[in-house]
Amino acid sequence: MQINKINDNYSSTSQINEEDLSQIHESGFKTIMCFRPTSEDKETQPDQSWLKIEAHKRGIKFISIPIIPGNITEENIQTFAQNFNDSDYPVLGYCRSGGRAKSIYQAYEKHNNSHHK
Repeated sequence: MQINKINDNYSSTSQINEEDLSQIHESGFKTIMCFRPTSEDKETQPDQSWLKIEAHKRGIKFISIPIIPGNITEENIQTFAQNFNDSDYPVLGYCRSGGRAKSIYQAYEKHNNSHHK
C-alpha cells in the first residue's frame, strides 16, 4: 500500500485490504473513505462492510461514498465535503487505483476556493 499524502488532513491510496488496516492505524489515520461502488469489482474488491467492522475495531471511522470511475458529480463533491468536514483527521481516501480518491479531494478544494474568494 502506497499512501499519497496530499496535506496534513488528507491522503489517498489504492484499494486497501484487512492487512493494510494495521498500517493505516499505526500511521495515525482516524477516518477511511471508500470511493468504490460495492458492485465495481466483486471478484477482487474486499467487502466494504467487513473492512468497516475491522476499521471500527481499531478506532477508525469508515465512510463509503460510491463514485463511478471518471464521473465525479457535484453531489459526490457535496457528500465528500460534508463527511470530510465532520471527520476526525487525518483522513485516508481510497479507490481501485487511488485516482478518484485524489480527484475528489482536488474537486473539493477547487469548489471551496471558488466559494471563499
